[in-house]
Amino acid sequence: MRDEVRRGAGCRPRRPKTAWARAYSTGGPAPFGNPSPVTVCVLGGGDVKFSNITIAFGAPASDHFGTQAIHGVILRCSGVWGRDSKDCTLEE
Repeated sequence: MRDEVRRGAGCRPRRPKTAWARAYSTGGPAPFGNPSPVTVCVLGGGDVKFSNITIAFGAPASDHFGTQAIHGVILRCSGVWGRDSKDCTLEE
């Protein structure tokens, strides 16, 4: 794993989660190979506890996506047809 993935892509104060993931492109495996380590960090503030996300890839996906964390915003988390989902929970 690259250093950025091991350090948690700047994921402080919460602990990052790292796992192996498979990437796909146009319905098939990504051309850079699978699987790759992926580190996900969910952050927030005082008003919205979990509002931002960073994702960092390790090799071989980092050869395509780069080693810098990709930043995003969590708009909503729901199950099929907008129903509540147990996947929308985050352990602290």
